[in-house]
Amino acid sequence: MARFYQTSSPTFVDYNEGMTKGSGVGQPTAFSLLGDLDILPKDMPRYSEILAGYDAAINEIARRAQADPKRSQTLQPDIMRLQQQMRNDLEAGELAAFVNRKKDADAAEKQIDKLYEKDPTVSVLAKERFRQGITAANYDPNTRTYEKIKPYGVQVWTPEETNKWRTTVGNAVKETAIRSIEEDEKTGRLQQIKTRGAMIGVARKRALEAIVNAVPEQALRATQQRRELLSSQTPLDDEVDETQFYTKDKEGNIIPNLNTVWGREVESLAQSITREQFKGQRFQFTDQAALANLRSNLAMGRMKYGQTLQAEEDYYPKLVTLYDGTGYNGGEVNGVKVDNSLAGRKFKGGLVSHVAKVPGKAPVIVYEKVEEDRNKKKVVKQYEAPMDFDMLREVLPKATFRKLQDDATSAGAWTPERKVNLPFTTDVPGVSKEWTPEKGGQAQPTPTKTGGQKIKALEATWKSKGTTYDAKTIEEAQKTPDEEYEALLNQMFQEVEMQDLDEIIEENQ
Repeated sequence: MARFYQTSSPTFVDYNEGMTKGSGVGQPTAFSLLGDLDILPKDMPRYSEILAGYDAAINEIARRAQADPKRSQTLQPDIMRLQQQMRNDLEAGELAAFVNRKKDADAAEKQIDKLYEKDPTVSVLAKERFRQGITAANYDPNTRTYEKIKPYGVQVWTPEETNKWRTTVGNAVKETAIRSIEEDEKTGRLQQIKTRGAMIGVARKRALEAIVNAVPEQALRATQQRRELLSSQTPLDDEVDETQFYTKDKEGNIIPNLNTVWGREVESLAQSITREQFKGQRFQFTDQAALANLRSNLAMGRMKYGQTLQAEEDYYPKLVTLYDGTGYNGGEVNGVKVDNSLAGRKFKGGLVSHVAKVPGKAPVIVYEKVEEDRNKKKVVKQYEAPMDFDMLREVLPKATFRKLQDDATSAGAWTPERKVNLPFTTDVPGVSKEWTPEKGGQAQPTPTKTGGQKIKALEATWKSKGTTYDAKTIEEAQKTPDEEYEALLNQMFQEVEMQDLDEIIEENQ
Protein backbone atom coordinates (compact mmCIF):
# COMPACT_ATOMS: atom_id res chain seq x y z
CA MET A 1 0.00 0.00 0.00
CA ALA A 2 1.40 3.41 -0.89
CA ARG A 3 1.84 5.79 2.07
CA PHE A 4 2.74 9.49 2.40
CA TYR A 5 3.59 11.63 5.43
CA GLN A 6 0.90 14.21 6.22
CA THR A 7 2.17 17.55 7.69
CA SER A 8 5.45 17.80 9.55
CA SER A 9 4.29 15.16 12.03
CA PRO A 10 4.74 11.58 10.63
CA THR A 11 1.06 10.70 10.19
CA PHE A 12 0.75 8.07 7.43
CA VAL A 13 -1.89 8.38 4.72
CA ASP A 14 -2.86 5.27 2.75
CA TYR A 15 -2.48 6.24 -0.87
CA ASN A 16 -4.87 3.60 -2.22
CA GLU A 17 -7.49 3.93 0.52
CA GLY A 18 -10.86 4.91 -0.99
CA MET A 19 -9.38 4.79 -4.51
CA THR A 20 -11.83 3.80 -7.20
CA LYS A 21 -10.40 2.70 -10.49
CA GLY A 22 -10.48 5.42 -13.09
CA SER A 23 -12.17 7.99 -10.81
CA GLY A 24 -9.44 9.55 -8.61
CA VAL A 25 -11.94 9.93 -5.74
CA GLY A 26 -10.11 9.95 -2.39
CA GLN A 27 -6.80 10.80 -4.02
CA PRO A 28 -4.49 12.77 -1.63
CA THR A 29 -3.09 16.19 -2.56
CA ALA A 30 0.16 17.86 -1.57
CA PHE A 31 -1.78 20.21 0.74
CA SER A 32 -3.50 17.31 2.51
CA LEU A 33 -0.21 15.47 2.86
CA LEU A 34 1.89 18.45 4.06
CA GLY A 35 -0.78 20.09 6.16
CA ASP A 36 -1.65 23.77 6.60
CA LEU A 37 1.83 25.29 7.02
CA ASP A 38 2.08 28.62 8.88
CA ILE A 39 4.13 30.81 6.54
CA LEU A 40 4.51 34.48 5.69
CA PRO A 41 2.38 36.17 2.98
CA LYS A 42 5.60 37.03 1.08
CA ASP A 43 6.36 33.28 0.76
CA MET A 44 2.84 32.28 -0.25
CA PRO A 45 3.32 32.59 -4.07
CA ARG A 46 6.38 30.31 -4.04
CA TYR A 47 4.61 27.95 -1.61
CA SER A 48 1.74 27.63 -4.12
CA GLU A 49 4.22 26.75 -6.88
CA ILE A 50 5.76 24.00 -4.73
CA LEU A 51 2.33 22.55 -3.92
CA ALA A 52 1.44 22.58 -7.61
CA GLY A 53 4.63 20.64 -8.43
CA TYR A 54 3.92 17.99 -5.82
CA ASP A 55 0.31 17.74 -6.94
CA ALA A 56 1.48 17.11 -10.51
CA ALA A 57 3.76 14.27 -9.33
CA ILE A 58 0.98 12.75 -7.22
CA ASN A 59 -1.47 12.95 -10.11
CA GLU A 60 1.01 11.23 -12.44
CA ILE A 61 1.49 8.29 -10.04
CA ALA A 62 -2.26 8.04 -9.52
CA ARG A 63 -2.86 8.04 -13.29
CA ARG A 64 -0.37 5.20 -13.81
CA ALA A 65 -1.87 3.18 -10.91
CA GLN A 66 -5.36 3.57 -12.26
CA ALA A 67 -4.28 2.61 -15.78
CA ASP A 68 -2.85 -0.73 -14.59
CA PRO A 69 -3.95 -1.54 -11.00
CA LYS A 70 -2.26 -4.97 -11.14
CA ARG A 71 1.12 -3.34 -11.57
CA SER A 72 0.63 -0.65 -8.89
CA GLN A 73 3.26 -2.32 -6.72
CA THR A 74 5.86 -1.44 -9.33
CA LEU A 75 5.19 2.24 -8.54
CA GLN A 76 6.40 1.86 -4.95
CA PRO A 77 9.93 3.23 -5.65
CA ASP A 78 8.44 6.36 -7.25
CA ILE A 79 6.14 6.83 -4.28
CA MET A 80 9.04 6.43 -1.84
CA ARG A 81 11.15 8.95 -3.75
CA LEU A 82 8.31 11.49 -3.74
CA GLN A 83 7.69 10.80 -0.07
CA GLN A 84 11.37 11.38 0.78
CA GLN A 85 11.49 14.53 -1.31
CA MET A 86 8.52 16.03 0.53
CA ARG A 87 9.96 15.01 3.90
CA ASN A 88 13.35 16.58 3.10
CA ASP A 89 11.67 19.76 1.86
CA LEU A 90 9.61 20.02 5.03
CA GLU A 91 12.44 19.25 7.43
CA ALA A 92 15.43 20.99 5.86
CA GLY A 93 14.46 22.38 2.48
CA GLU A 94 12.54 25.32 1.11
CA LEU A 95 9.36 24.54 3.04
CA ALA A 96 11.40 24.41 6.26
CA ALA A 97 12.81 27.86 5.38
CA PHE A 98 9.24 29.20 5.04
CA VAL A 99 8.23 27.81 8.44
CA ASN A 100 11.37 29.10 10.16
CA ARG A 101 10.94 32.57 8.69
CA LYS A 102 7.38 32.74 10.04
CA LYS A 103 8.60 31.69 13.51
CA ASP A 104 11.29 34.36 13.42
CA ALA A 105 8.75 36.99 12.35
CA ASP A 106 6.36 36.00 15.18
CA ALA A 107 9.20 36.25 17.69
CA ALA A 108 10.13 39.71 16.38
CA GLU A 109 6.54 40.92 16.73
CA LYS A 110 6.33 39.61 20.29
CA GLN A 111 9.48 41.56 21.08
CA ILE A 112 7.88 44.71 19.65
CA ASP A 113 4.79 44.15 21.83
CA LYS A 114 7.02 43.76 24.88
CA LEU A 115 9.03 46.90 24.17
CA TYR A 116 5.91 48.98 23.45
CA GLU A 117 3.89 47.40 26.26
CA LYS A 118 2.78 50.83 27.53
CA ASP A 119 2.27 52.29 24.05
CA PRO A 120 -0.01 49.81 22.20
CA THR A 121 -0.85 52.20 19.36
CA VAL A 122 2.80 52.58 18.43
CA SER A 123 3.26 48.82 18.87
CA VAL A 124 0.68 48.13 16.14
CA LEU A 125 2.29 50.69 13.83
CA ALA A 126 5.79 49.30 14.46
CA LYS A 127 4.66 45.77 13.62
CA GLU A 128 3.05 47.03 10.42
CA ARG A 129 6.28 48.81 9.47
CA PHE A 130 8.19 45.58 10.25
CA ARG A 131 5.91 43.50 8.02
CA GLN A 132 6.31 45.94 5.14
CA GLY A 133 10.06 45.39 5.24
CA ILE A 134 9.85 41.60 4.87
CA THR A 135 10.96 40.27 1.44
CA ALA A 136 10.50 36.83 -0.18
CA ALA A 137 12.67 33.92 0.98
CA ASN A 138 14.61 33.61 -2.33
CA TYR A 139 15.67 30.08 -1.36
CA ASP A 140 18.87 28.74 -3.00
CA PRO A 141 18.65 24.89 -3.24
CA ASN A 142 22.39 24.57 -3.87
CA THR A 143 23.49 26.31 -0.70
CA ARG A 144 20.19 25.89 1.17
CA THR A 145 20.30 29.57 2.12
CA TYR A 146 17.45 32.04 2.18
CA GLU A 147 16.62 35.61 3.24
CA LYS A 148 16.62 35.80 7.02
CA ILE A 149 14.04 37.89 8.85
CA LYS A 150 15.62 41.19 9.84
CA PRO A 151 14.18 42.56 13.14
CA TYR A 152 12.77 46.06 13.04
CA GLY A 153 15.11 48.46 14.87
CA VAL A 154 12.76 49.49 17.67
CA GLN A 155 13.88 52.45 19.78
CA VAL A 156 12.10 52.81 23.14
CA TRP A 157 12.27 55.61 25.71
CA THR A 158 9.67 55.56 28.50
CA PRO A 159 8.19 58.46 30.53
CA GLU A 160 9.79 56.91 33.62
CA GLU A 161 13.21 57.25 31.99
CA THR A 162 12.46 60.90 31.19
CA ASN A 163 11.53 61.63 34.82
CA LYS A 164 14.72 59.97 36.03
CA TRP A 165 16.72 61.99 33.49
CA ARG A 166 15.18 65.27 34.71
CA THR A 167 16.10 64.50 38.32
CA THR A 168 19.64 63.39 37.50
CA VAL A 169 20.46 66.38 35.29
CA GLY A 170 18.78 68.85 37.65
CA ASN A 171 20.84 67.61 40.60
CA ALA A 172 24.06 67.56 38.58
CA VAL A 173 23.98 71.28 37.74
CA LYS A 174 25.50 72.86 40.87
CA GLU A 175 25.31 76.49 41.87
CA THR A 176 28.28 78.68 40.96
CA ALA A 177 29.16 82.37 41.12
CA ILE A 178 27.28 83.90 38.20
CA ARG A 179 28.79 87.38 38.52
CA SER A 180 30.52 89.47 41.14
CA ILE A 181 28.82 92.61 42.42
CA GLU A 182 30.61 95.76 43.51
CA GLU A 183 28.11 98.59 43.46
CA ASP A 184 27.70 101.97 45.14
CA GLU A 185 24.10 103.17 45.29
CA LYS A 186 23.49 106.78 46.20
CA THR A 187 20.40 106.92 48.42
CA GLY A 188 20.64 110.57 49.42
CA ARG A 189 22.66 113.70 48.88
CA LEU A 190 25.38 112.40 51.17
CA GLN A 191 24.38 108.77 51.68
CA GLN A 192 25.55 105.65 49.93
CA ILE A 193 24.81 101.92 50.15
CA LYS A 194 27.80 99.85 49.16
CA THR A 195 27.17 96.31 47.93
CA ARG A 196 29.98 93.76 47.86
CA GLY A 197 29.37 90.14 46.97
CA ALA A 198 28.25 87.89 44.13
CA MET A 199 25.15 86.43 42.55
CA ILE A 200 25.20 82.69 43.24
CA GLY A 201 23.07 80.21 41.33
CA VAL A 202 22.62 78.74 37.87
CA ALA A 203 22.61 81.02 34.84
CA ARG A 204 20.18 80.15 32.05
CA LYS A 205 22.97 79.89 29.47
CA ARG A 206 24.92 77.45 31.62
CA ALA A 207 21.76 75.47 32.43
CA LEU A 208 20.88 75.09 28.74
CA GLU A 209 24.40 73.98 27.81
CA ALA A 210 24.47 71.35 30.57
CA ILE A 211 20.99 70.03 29.70
CA VAL A 212 21.56 69.85 25.93
CA ASN A 213 24.78 67.89 26.41
CA ALA A 214 22.96 65.44 28.69
CA VAL A 215 20.09 64.56 26.33
CA PRO A 216 20.45 60.81 25.56
CA GLU A 217 20.86 59.79 21.91
CA GLN A 218 18.56 56.84 22.56
CA ALA A 219 15.80 59.23 23.65
CA LEU A 220 16.15 61.29 20.48
CA ARG A 221 16.05 58.23 18.20
CA ALA A 222 13.05 56.78 20.04
CA THR A 223 11.13 60.05 19.90
CA GLN A 224 11.87 60.52 16.20
CA GLN A 225 10.83 56.93 15.43
CA ARG A 226 7.59 57.38 17.37
CA ARG A 227 6.82 60.55 15.41
CA GLU A 228 7.47 58.78 12.09
CA LEU A 229 5.23 55.86 13.05
CA LEU A 230 2.39 58.10 14.18
CA SER A 231 2.67 60.25 11.06
CA SER A 232 1.60 57.24 8.99
CA GLN A 233 -1.77 57.33 10.76
CA THR A 234 -2.33 60.97 11.69
CA PRO A 235 -1.16 64.11 9.90
CA LEU A 236 1.97 65.41 11.66
CA ASP A 237 4.56 67.94 10.62
CA ASP A 238 6.87 65.74 8.57
CA GLU A 239 9.40 68.57 8.43
CA VAL A 240 10.06 68.32 12.18
CA ASP A 241 13.20 66.39 13.02
CA GLU A 242 13.30 65.42 16.70
CA THR A 243 17.09 65.15 16.59
CA GLN A 244 17.25 68.89 15.77
CA PHE A 245 15.85 69.91 19.14
CA TYR A 246 17.81 73.15 19.44
CA THR A 247 19.65 75.79 17.41
CA LYS A 248 22.17 78.51 18.25
CA ASP A 249 22.10 82.23 17.57
CA LYS A 250 25.01 84.33 16.32
CA GLU A 251 26.41 84.65 19.85
CA GLY A 252 26.34 80.89 20.35
CA ASN A 253 23.39 80.94 22.74
CA ILE A 254 21.22 77.82 22.70
CA ILE A 255 17.62 78.24 21.52
CA PRO A 256 15.40 75.19 22.21
CA ASN A 257 13.21 74.11 19.28
CA LEU A 258 9.78 74.09 20.91
CA ASN A 259 8.29 72.23 17.94
CA THR A 260 10.12 69.11 19.15
CA VAL A 261 9.43 67.00 22.21
CA TRP A 262 12.97 67.29 23.55
CA GLY A 263 13.15 70.99 22.77
CA ARG A 264 10.22 71.49 25.13
CA GLU A 265 11.83 69.19 27.71
CA VAL A 266 15.05 71.22 27.59
CA GLU A 267 13.19 74.52 27.97
CA SER A 268 11.09 73.24 30.88
CA LEU A 269 14.08 71.87 32.79
CA ALA A 270 16.13 75.00 32.13
CA GLN A 271 13.40 77.18 33.63
CA SER A 272 13.16 74.97 36.72
CA ILE A 273 16.90 75.01 37.56
CA THR A 274 17.74 78.59 36.56
CA ARG A 275 18.06 80.67 39.74
CA GLU A 276 19.97 83.57 41.28
CA GLN A 277 20.64 84.52 44.90
CA PHE A 278 22.76 87.34 46.25
CA LYS A 279 25.46 86.40 48.75
CA GLY A 280 27.50 89.17 50.26
CA GLN A 281 27.12 92.33 52.36
CA ARG A 282 25.53 95.73 52.03
CA PHE A 283 26.92 98.66 53.99
CA GLN A 284 25.35 102.07 54.53
CA PHE A 285 27.59 105.11 54.89
CA THR A 286 26.24 108.47 56.05
CA ASP A 287 28.19 111.71 56.51
CA GLN A 288 27.69 114.39 59.16
CA ALA A 289 25.26 116.36 57.04
CA ALA A 290 23.05 113.29 56.75
CA LEU A 291 23.25 112.79 60.53
CA ALA A 292 22.08 116.33 61.10
CA ASN A 293 19.22 115.71 58.72
CA LEU A 294 18.23 112.60 60.67
CA ARG A 295 18.29 114.49 63.97
CA SER A 296 16.10 117.26 62.62
CA ASN A 297 13.61 114.75 61.28
CA LEU A 298 13.58 112.67 64.46
CA ALA A 299 11.45 115.06 66.48
CA MET A 300 8.99 115.48 63.61
CA GLY A 301 8.82 111.72 63.21
CA ARG A 302 7.94 111.28 66.88
CA MET A 303 5.07 113.74 66.59
CA LYS A 304 3.67 112.24 63.41
CA TYR A 305 4.13 108.59 64.26
CA GLY A 306 1.29 108.45 66.78
CA GLN A 307 -1.11 109.85 64.18
CA THR A 308 0.22 107.41 61.59
CA LEU A 309 -0.41 104.49 63.93
CA GLN A 310 -3.97 105.65 64.72
CA ALA A 311 -4.83 105.78 61.01
CA GLU A 312 -2.43 102.94 60.29
CA GLU A 313 -1.46 103.98 56.77
CA ASP A 314 -3.54 102.44 54.02
CA TYR A 315 -2.75 98.74 54.28
CA TYR A 316 -3.55 97.86 50.67
CA PRO A 317 -0.18 99.07 49.24
CA LYS A 318 1.59 96.98 51.89
CA LEU A 319 -0.54 93.95 50.95
CA VAL A 320 0.45 94.39 47.30
CA THR A 321 4.16 94.36 48.15
CA LEU A 322 3.75 91.29 50.36
CA TYR A 323 2.14 89.37 47.50
CA ASP A 324 4.66 90.41 44.85
CA GLY A 325 7.60 89.59 47.14
CA THR A 326 8.93 93.12 47.84
CA GLY A 327 9.01 95.26 50.95
CA TYR A 328 9.84 92.43 53.38
CA ASN A 329 11.50 94.01 56.42
CA GLY A 330 12.69 90.85 58.21
CA GLY A 331 15.26 89.64 55.71
CA GLU A 332 15.40 86.18 54.16
CA VAL A 333 16.02 82.74 55.67
CA ASN A 334 16.82 79.76 53.39
CA GLY A 335 15.07 81.50 50.50
CA VAL A 336 11.94 82.36 52.57
CA LYS A 337 11.21 86.10 52.88
CA VAL A 338 10.12 87.36 56.32
CA ASP A 339 8.09 90.45 57.26
CA ASN A 340 7.55 91.54 60.88
CA SER A 341 5.03 94.35 60.34
CA LEU A 342 2.14 92.33 61.85
CA ALA A 343 4.16 90.71 64.64
CA GLY A 344 2.53 90.73 68.05
CA ARG A 345 -1.07 90.96 66.84
CA LYS A 346 -3.70 88.59 68.20
CA PHE A 347 -4.77 85.81 65.86
CA LYS A 348 -6.68 82.53 66.41
CA GLY A 349 -6.01 82.50 70.16
CA GLY A 350 -2.30 83.24 69.70
CA LEU A 351 0.06 85.95 68.46
CA VAL A 352 1.35 86.65 64.96
CA SER A 353 5.06 85.85 64.60
CA HIS A 354 5.64 87.07 61.05
CA VAL A 355 4.54 86.93 57.42
CA ALA A 356 6.50 84.42 55.32
CA LYS A 357 6.75 84.07 51.56
CA VAL A 358 8.35 81.34 49.46
CA PRO A 359 9.15 82.75 45.99
CA GLY A 360 6.42 81.81 43.55
CA LYS A 361 3.86 81.11 46.30
CA ALA A 362 1.32 83.27 48.13
CA PRO A 363 2.44 84.73 51.48
CA VAL A 364 1.23 83.07 54.67
CA ILE A 365 0.80 84.31 58.22
CA VAL A 366 2.83 82.47 60.87
CA TYR A 367 1.32 82.57 64.37
CA GLU A 368 2.01 80.94 67.72
CA LYS A 369 -0.40 79.35 70.21
CA VAL A 370 -0.10 77.86 73.69
CA GLU A 371 -1.01 74.16 73.88
CA GLU A 372 -0.45 71.28 76.27
CA ASP A 373 1.77 68.36 75.40
CA ARG A 374 1.28 64.78 76.54
CA ASN A 375 2.66 65.61 79.97
CA LYS A 376 0.17 68.49 80.41
CA LYS A 377 3.04 70.93 80.07
CA LYS A 378 2.37 74.21 78.31
CA VAL A 379 4.29 74.55 75.05
CA VAL A 380 4.28 77.09 72.23
CA LYS A 381 3.51 75.73 68.78
CA GLN A 382 3.79 77.60 65.51
CA TYR A 383 1.24 77.37 62.67
CA GLU A 384 0.66 78.79 59.22
CA ALA A 385 -2.55 80.21 57.75
CA PRO A 386 -3.41 81.80 54.39
CA MET A 387 -2.94 85.54 54.25
CA ASP A 388 -6.49 86.26 53.09
CA PHE A 389 -9.10 88.84 54.03
CA ASP A 390 -10.52 86.69 56.84
CA MET A 391 -7.09 86.72 58.49
CA LEU A 392 -6.62 90.46 57.93
CA ARG A 393 -10.07 91.18 59.39
CA GLU A 394 -8.95 89.55 62.63
CA VAL A 395 -5.50 91.15 63.00
CA LEU A 396 -6.09 94.71 61.71
CA PRO A 397 -8.02 97.49 63.49
CA LYS A 398 -11.59 97.82 62.25
CA ALA A 399 -11.06 101.19 60.57
CA THR A 400 -7.93 99.95 58.82
CA PHE A 401 -9.69 96.84 57.56
CA ARG A 402 -12.68 98.79 56.25
CA LYS A 403 -10.30 101.03 54.30
CA LEU A 404 -8.45 97.95 53.07
CA GLN A 405 -11.71 96.36 51.90
CA ASP A 406 -12.67 99.49 49.97
CA ASP A 407 -9.25 99.79 48.33
CA ALA A 408 -9.08 96.09 47.47
CA THR A 409 -12.60 96.15 46.01
CA SER A 410 -11.77 99.15 43.84
CA ALA A 411 -8.60 97.47 42.62
CA GLY A 412 -10.35 94.16 41.86
CA ALA A 413 -8.40 92.31 44.54
CA TRP A 414 -11.45 91.47 46.68
CA THR A 415 -13.18 88.15 45.91
CA PRO A 416 -16.46 86.73 47.25
CA GLU A 417 -14.43 83.93 48.86
CA ARG A 418 -12.37 86.62 50.66
CA LYS A 419 -9.19 85.43 49.02
CA VAL A 420 -6.67 88.02 47.85
CA ASN A 421 -6.76 88.38 44.07
CA LEU A 422 -3.18 89.57 43.62
CA PRO A 423 -0.27 88.03 41.68
CA PHE A 424 2.26 86.22 43.83
CA THR A 425 4.64 84.68 41.26
CA THR A 426 6.37 87.90 40.16
CA ASP A 427 9.40 87.11 42.35
CA VAL A 428 10.24 84.01 40.25
CA PRO A 429 11.98 84.75 36.92
CA GLY A 430 10.20 83.37 33.87
CA VAL A 431 6.90 82.68 35.68
CA SER A 432 3.73 84.23 34.27
CA LYS A 433 2.28 87.15 36.23
CA GLU A 434 -1.25 86.08 35.36
CA TRP A 435 -3.15 84.92 38.43
CA THR A 436 -6.70 84.14 39.45
CA PRO A 437 -8.06 82.57 42.65
CA GLU A 438 -8.85 79.45 40.63
CA LYS A 439 -5.24 79.20 39.43
CA GLY A 440 -3.65 80.30 42.68
CA GLY A 441 -5.68 79.25 45.65
CA GLN A 442 -4.53 79.55 49.22
CA ALA A 443 -2.52 77.33 51.55
CA GLN A 444 -4.24 75.54 54.41
CA PRO A 445 -3.10 76.02 58.04
CA THR A 446 -0.24 73.61 58.72
CA PRO A 447 2.15 73.24 61.67
CA THR A 448 5.67 74.60 61.13
CA LYS A 449 8.90 74.64 63.08
CA THR A 450 9.51 77.29 65.73
CA GLY A 451 12.27 79.81 65.04
CA GLY A 452 13.58 83.20 66.13
CA GLN A 453 14.24 84.41 69.69
CA LYS A 454 11.99 84.46 72.76
CA ILE A 455 10.98 87.94 73.94
CA LYS A 456 9.26 89.45 76.93
CA ALA A 457 5.62 90.50 76.91
CA LEU A 458 4.89 93.15 74.27
CA GLU A 459 8.57 93.49 73.28
CA ALA A 460 9.79 92.61 69.79
CA THR A 461 13.26 92.05 68.36
CA TRP A 462 12.52 93.71 65.05
CA LYS A 463 15.88 92.91 63.45
CA SER A 464 15.38 89.16 63.90
CA LYS A 465 14.22 86.92 61.04
CA GLY A 466 10.96 86.27 62.89
CA THR A 467 9.51 86.78 66.33
CA THR A 468 8.94 83.95 68.80
CA TYR A 469 6.79 84.31 71.91
CA ASP A 470 6.82 82.25 75.07
CA ALA A 471 3.70 80.84 76.73
CA LYS A 472 3.51 83.61 79.33
CA THR A 473 3.65 86.34 76.69
CA ILE A 474 0.79 84.81 74.69
CA GLU A 475 -1.37 84.17 77.75
CA GLU A 476 -0.90 87.72 79.06
CA ALA A 477 -1.78 89.13 75.64
CA GLN A 478 -5.01 87.09 75.53
CA LYS A 479 -6.04 88.39 78.98
CA THR A 480 -5.59 92.03 77.93
CA PRO A 481 -8.74 93.68 76.43
CA ASP A 482 -8.38 94.28 72.71
CA GLU A 483 -8.51 98.08 72.87
CA GLU A 484 -5.92 98.24 75.64
CA TYR A 485 -3.72 95.70 73.91
CA GLU A 486 -3.87 97.70 70.64
CA ALA A 487 -2.75 100.83 72.47
CA LEU A 488 0.14 98.99 74.14
CA LEU A 489 1.14 97.45 70.81
CA ASN A 490 1.15 100.86 69.08
CA GLN A 491 3.25 102.31 71.88
CA MET A 492 5.74 99.48 71.53
CA PHE A 493 5.95 100.03 67.75
CA GLN A 494 6.57 103.74 68.29
CA GLU A 495 9.33 103.11 70.84
CA VAL A 496 11.01 100.59 68.58
CA GLU A 497 10.83 102.98 65.61
CA MET A 498 12.49 105.75 67.60
CA GLN A 499 15.10 103.32 68.92
CA ASP A 500 15.96 102.28 65.37
CA LEU A 501 16.49 105.91 64.32
CA ASP A 502 18.69 106.56 67.34
CA GLU A 503 20.74 103.47 66.53
CA ILE A 504 21.26 104.65 62.95
CA ILE A 505 22.59 107.94 64.17
CA GLU A 506 24.79 106.30 66.80
CA GLU A 507 26.21 103.77 64.32
CA ASN A 508 27.21 106.48 61.84
CA GLN A 509 28.82 108.92 64.30
